[in-house]
Amino acid sequence: MIAGLPAGLTAYGGTQLADRYRAVVVGAGRNLGDWGAVSVDVTHARSQLADDSTHQGQSLRFLYAKSLNNYGTNFQLLGYRYSTRGFYTLDDVAYRSMEGYDYEYDSDGRRHKVPVAQSYHNLRYSKKGRFQVNISQNLGDYGSLYLSGSPTKLLEYGGYQYLVSTGIRQWMARHKLFAVMVRGASRWGSQAPTAFWHSICPFRLAF
Repeated sequence: MIAGLPAGLTAYGGTQLADRYRAVVVGAGRNLGDWGAVSVDVTHARSQLADDSTHQGQSLRFLYAKSLNNYGTNFQLLGYRYSTRGFYTLDDVAYRSMEGYDYEYDSDGRRHKVPVAQSYHNLRYSKKGRFQVNISQNLGDYGSLYLSGSPTKLLEYGGYQYLVSTGIRQWMARHKLFAVMVRGASRWGSQAPTAFWHSICPFRLAF
């Protein structure tokens, strides 16, 4: 739900409903003209995790976005997301275990014969604060380059989880091909990186 207001303001809200998850969000954004746009919203969520425990919590998010059209650059900064104890996302609820690695799968949905870890999750450590930066740069005929980074502070753990990914998206209209190359890593606290991944995914479009 979105509603336009005077002075360049926009109010918005929404909900997520699933078997083990309920969430509602309300917020407002403002167009700053040449300076980009900002928004602030609050989410309240009720979650039932893989161990059947039930949690409730809130999350406050600030978002800034700016496009540099002359340079073909899109810059999006998620300045900060602060979450109270007990706040989980729909992605968290989708995990079938409280802790473990997430593995890469083939296009037909089967795990590789040699498991390739993409990331690690531990739902016992609530995420308190998260800072995220997303930058994409148009490379003309060579596609686009993007960089994403998100250090996350953990409540119970008292440390940080780091996730950084880079990639190249390329569209070759002559052959109707679209390719994505991604490389990333995740890290928990002072430990060594727990997961690295590097993938190239070509797609042929049927039109």
